[in-house]
Amino acid sequence: MWLFIAPGLYRHERNAFLPFLAATPVLFLIGAAFVYYVMLPFAIRFFVSYETPGGHGTLASSCRRRLANISIS
Repeated sequence: MWLFIAPGLYRHERNAFLPFLAATPVLFLIGAAFVYYVMLPFAIRFFVSYETPGGHGTLASSCRRRLANISIS
């Protein structure tokens, strides 16, 4: 991507862009780790709480049915 962007920038713009280019993968990994270790457990507990015992099946089967209905329509 840098090879595409760099020719269109002035030298001072390239120097200003380099910290952002270096920080992007680091910030992405921090955000991915936050979602995986902090937000995902809360989301799983929240969605599993909608599961009713003795109802129409598990959350997974409910999701499969909804996906099938969406793909048919």
